[in-house]
Amino acid sequence: MLRRSSTARSNLRVTATLRVTATLTTHLPLQAILNRSPLQVELPRLLFAKLLGGAAFAPTEETLAAFDPQAAASLANVRKLADRDWQSMASMEEVAPGTTREAYIRTSVREILVDGIAKQFGALRDGFELALPPEALRPLRFSPAQLAAAVCGGSGGGDFLIRDAFRVTMEEEVTAGPL
Repeated sequence: MLRRSSTARSNLRVTATLRVTATLTTHLPLQAILNRSPLQVELPRLLFAKLLGGAAFAPTEETLAAFDPQAAASLANVRKLADRDWQSMASMEEVAPGTTREAYIRTSVREILVDGIAKQFGALRDGFELALPPEALRPLRFSPAQLAAAVCGGSGGGDFLIRDAFRVTMEEEVTAGPL
């Protein structure tokens, strides 16, 4: 008789936990849109910009400033450092010799908005796309603000109306009443 090791049991628990997490990340946003019942949770528009942009998403300092003004300001201050201070900082952070300040800033922005969260964002994107495939979402031409409003609620979506994006049908029993 084969016995599973504690590691195998641990992996099974992780798999079950991940399955529940994936189900929630796919089910909740889709249900929020389909039922016109926003989650009422503030999620950054950056998340929706990345979901809509896919591989074409290009991080910029402006994007970082909208998402994390303090991080953007800190990186902008790198431009103001005296040469000696820049060299000292570059050495401490093990920046490749010859790297310019601008290259350092671009790399840092990419690290903060893309590379540093690739695993977590990938899992969220995969779950979201299981529920709402890009092929189904693309023709709707949502802006990040509109998608955020549809999923999260709030006033971020401007003039977005769910009826403009989805065909809404009402059952006769609902519409035939005295109201």
